[in-house]
Amino acid sequence: LRNGKPVYYCTRGLKEKQFRKASTDILEHPIWNVDVLRSARQVVWAEGFFDCLSLAELGYAVAGEITCNLIKAHKPELLNVLRWRGKHLSDSEFIICLDNDTPDATGVGAGNRAAAKIAGWLWAEGIDEKWVKHDPAAQKVDVNDLHQQGREADIHRMIQSAEPLSNIFGSDVAQSRTNFLTSLAEGDLQTAKKMLEVIQAAEQKSNKQGLGAIAKSCLQLRLPYERFYRDVKLFLHGDSVYAFYPKGRYGQGQKLYDVYTRSTAVDNLRPFQRNPAMDVKWGMLDVPAKRPVWRVSNALFHETRAEFNLFQPSWMLMQDPVANAKLPDQWELVLNNLAGTPEREWFLNHMATYVQTLGKPRTVPVLVGRQGTGKNSLIELFGKGIGGFSAVGRGELESGFNSYLRSPVILLDELSSSNSDANNIKNKLKALVNESAYVNEKYEKEVMVELNNYIAIASNEQLSSVPVIVEDSDRRYTFITGGRDMNLANNPNFDHAKLREQLPDFMLYLLSREIASEAANVPLMNTAKRQFQLMGEDPVVAAFKEWVAGHRSNDLNNSVKVSVILKMIREDYGIRGTISAAKAGQILKNIGEKVGKRDNQNHCFGVGILESSGQAKAITGKVAIGSDQDIADEVARVTGAKAPVRPSSEGLDSHHFSQNRVVDSRKKAISAPNSSEKELPPGFVE
Repeated sequence: LRNGKPVYYCTRGLKEKQFRKASTDILEHPIWNVDVLRSARQVVWAEGFFDCLSLAELGYAVAGEITCNLIKAHKPELLNVLRWRGKHLSDSEFIICLDNDTPDATGVGAGNRAAAKIAGWLWAEGIDEKWVKHDPAAQKVDVNDLHQQGREADIHRMIQSAEPLSNIFGSDVAQSRTNFLTSLAEGDLQTAKKMLEVIQAAEQKSNKQGLGAIAKSCLQLRLPYERFYRDVKLFLHGDSVYAFYPKGRYGQGQKLYDVYTRSTAVDNLRPFQRNPAMDVKWGMLDVPAKRPVWRVSNALFHETRAEFNLFQPSWMLMQDPVANAKLPDQWELVLNNLAGTPEREWFLNHMATYVQTLGKPRTVPVLVGRQGTGKNSLIELFGKGIGGFSAVGRGELESGFNSYLRSPVILLDELSSSNSDANNIKNKLKALVNESAYVNEKYEKEVMVELNNYIAIASNEQLSSVPVIVEDSDRRYTFITGGRDMNLANNPNFDHAKLREQLPDFMLYLLSREIASEAANVPLMNTAKRQFQLMGEDPVVAAFKEWVAGHRSNDLNNSVKVSVILKMIREDYGIRGTISAAKAGQILKNIGEKVGKRDNQNHCFGVGILESSGQAKAITGKVAIGSDQDIADEVARVTGAKAPVRPSSEGLDSHHFSQNRVVDSRKKAISAPNSSEKELPPGFVE
C-alpha cells in the first residue's frame, strides 16, 4: 500500500506455483520493501514476494523484485540507494540471494542468470557487494520452499556463504567471460569493459593466455539468442528460422511471426538487437530447434519441448467468461432468420462448445437458405472472432493445395450445383474428419496441422440439388433451416455494421454460455435433413433399391442373374457410366440382398422377373444370359412364347431420378406379345 491505496498485488496457490499478478495497466511494479534499503545495515535482495516474506519471517531485512529479473526502470533507484548506503551506513551489506533454478536448455537456470547479470552490473558500477552464487549443478534451491519445509538452518548457512563480487569475478574467469559477452551483446559496454579488466588481471596472474585469445574464445562461445535480442522469440527448423514478435505488434493486427533462412535471419532481426552496433553472426546464437505445428488454441503463444504452435488467436477468444452474458440483438436477428428454435439452439451450443473446448467437432452445420439470409456473414465473423476464416469453393477443395486448413473456421460455400457434384466431393469432405494433415505454405517448410478447425457448409440451393450427400446412417450433418429465410437487406431492423461491432460480445456470450458437449456431437434430425437424404441418395444405389423393391418374390429360392439385373437397371433408369457385374453384385450386397452362385453364375436371390401373358412365373436364372436379347429370351423360354427383342426406351437421367423418384412402371414387367395384363401374384409389388 501507499497512502492507504494498493500499489501492487500478487497471489500464489498453496499447493501449486500458479501466480496471479497485477497488470501494470492498473498498478505499478514496485521494488518490494524499498524503504528498508535506507534503514537496515544488512539487506538481502531476494526473488519474488514469497521469498521476501519467508526471509522477513526469519528476521532478515529484505527487498526485491516481483520476479528474479531486475526491472530496467528500477536500476537508477537501486544504484543511488546503494551508493548512499556506502557513504552513510558503515559496515553495510547488500546480499544478492536469488533461487538456484533448474537449468534450462542453455544449461543455466533463470534465477542464476538473473543474479549474474545484477552482480556484473553492480561490479561494473564500482559497487562491491555480496552474492550467494549457487552451483548450477547442485540441487534446486528456493527460499520459500526451504522455509515451508522447516529448513531455516539451510537458509541461514546460504546467506552466510555470500562472497564479495571482487572475490567471485577475480577467481571465476568463466563467469567473467559469460558476463563479458552478455553485456557486450546487450550494449552494456561499461560492464563489458569491467569484465575485460578482470580477465586481463587473471591473464597477468596466470600467464597462460593473452587478452586477445581470451576475448576471441569468448566471442566463439554459442550463447542463448536472448543475450543478443530483446522482444523476439526464435526457433530453428531445418534451415528456417521462425521469429515471433512482441505483443505490441500482435495488438496492431500484424502477423505474429516471420520465417527467415539462417543466412538472412541476422540482418532481418537487427532492429531487435540489444546492441545495434554489434556485428552478430549466426554462429554466435544458440537457437532451440523445434518442429512447427498448427492447432487452434486460445493461448497467444504455446510451445512444448519439441514443438511450437503457429496459430495466432483473436483477442476475442481469450476473453474471460462472465455471468449472465447476453446474446447481442443483431446476432439473434440473424440466427432467427436462419434457423427454427431447435436448430438455433443446436447451432449456438455447437459454436459455444467449440470456443470453450477447442476440441475437434464431430458434427458439421449445413446452413441452407436463400441468398442474403446472413449465412456467410455469420460464419465469417465467427471465424474472425477465433482467429481466421477461409471460404472454400469446390475448385479449391478438389485442388492439391490445402493452405485453407490453417484457418480456424472454414466455410465450404456452394460446393455443388448438382447431385453429381455432391457425389464427387463426398470423399473430400470425409477427409476433413482426419485428425491431422500436412500443409505447405509458400516459403515455409511443410507443417503438420491438427484438424481441430470449425467446419461449416453454406448453400443457397434448396430444391434442385443437395449441398452434400447425406447417407441414411449419417452422424455428421445438421441442417440449419426453419427461420424466416428473408433477405436481410429488406429488414429495417438489421444493421451489418452493428453486427460486426457486436462480435466481441457474441464471442463473450459463447465463452460464457453453458454447454452440452455431448449434444454438440450428435446431429439434429429434422425435416430438412430427411428431405436432403432422399434428394441426395446415390442415383445408382437408389436405382438398385427401386428395382429390387419392384421385383421382390415370396420364394426366397427365386433368383435373377446379376448381369440381367444390371442390364434391366441400365434400361429402366438410364444409369450411365461403367458398372461391372461384380460391382453390381457388391451394390446388391450393400443394400442387404443375398448374392450367391447358381450354375456358376452370380445371382440375386429372393427376386424374380415377371411376364404378363398367362400365369406369371418367376425366372430362376438357370440359363446363362449374355446377349442383348437375354431378358426377352429368358421370358420366352419360361412361357413357351416367342418373344421379340425388348423395345428400347429413353431412360431417365440420374439427376431427374434422384430428385423426383420417378419410375417408369411400364418397364417393371416384360410383356409377351398380344397379351393383356394380369393381376400380379402375391409377393410381387408393381
